[in-house]
Amino acid sequence: SSNEIGCPAATNVTVASASGLTLTVAANATSPTLSIVDVVSMDINASDPCQGVTFTIPMTLTGTQN
Repeated sequence: SSNEIGCPAATNVTVASASGLTLTVAANATSPTLSIVDVVSMDINASDPCQGVTFTIPMTLTGTQN
């Protein structure tokens, strides 16, 4: 959380498992933007200091060529 005191990630954000996804990236793509929906959610009771906060969520991705 970019505001860990006013809006701690541990109590306001939930990250669900997203394993087993298939994301297609075009050949020779250098920086595609892809979205994974319904994985990150904010608690309905999150306080006002959570507005506009940036959350950094580490990810590990594995690729294969088809």
